[in-house]
Amino acid sequence: MNKLLFNEEEAALINKVNCGADERILKFSILAREFSLIPLYLAHENRKMLKCPAESGWLVYCAYKRVFEIKDFVNRNAGITCGHASRLIVVDVDNPREFKLWCQENAVSKRTLETFTAKTGGKGHHLYYQYPNSQTSYVCKCVKNDHGKAIFEVMGIGGYVVAPGSIHPNGNMYFIEKNIPMLNAPNWILDLAHTSSFVRCF
Repeated sequence: MNKLLFNEEEAALINKVNCGADERILKFSILAREFSLIPLYLAHENRKMLKCPAESGWLVYCAYKRVFEIKDFVNRNAGITCGHASRLIVVDVDNPREFKLWCQENAVSKRTLETFTAKTGGKGHHLYYQYPNSQTSYVCKCVKNDHGKAIFEVMGIGGYVVAPGSIHPNGNMYFIEKNIPMLNAPNWILDLAHTSSFVRCF
């Protein structure tokens, strides 16, 4: 893919902070043009539920693009499903410093990292890539360091990422960091996430 997902005006709106409820819905409607969105909890008495899907059966929207309805996202965050529906596979970087070292050790070309990128509400980043147009399945894969802590995760079928415009439990907003064209998923990602098993999303 060699085109921008969002123009400058759209990206600026998605990245606007301190916006009202109507503007947050508008942000998600723009994202839903490109991706399959699901509602996530914005508030919950159990903090462990924050950033989690606000409805059951969401996995089907990894396979089939969800029709965006405003009522589903009122007082909610939004998640972007990965897989065929969004034509998306994401590298969710939990530890940027260790991720950089991992890339150096595994001869990952810097050129393959220059893709559409979102900044998370914490310290991480989401690198967006075009999901291959093939019958091969690519699933979620966590890459850990020697101490068992996650360096990054590949989010494929069965996974989702919190969408830009959403609010992290710490109060920070997820936003578009690099509004540049989304690259096709490189081989180093596909090799990690490839599976020969049948993947059922419904």
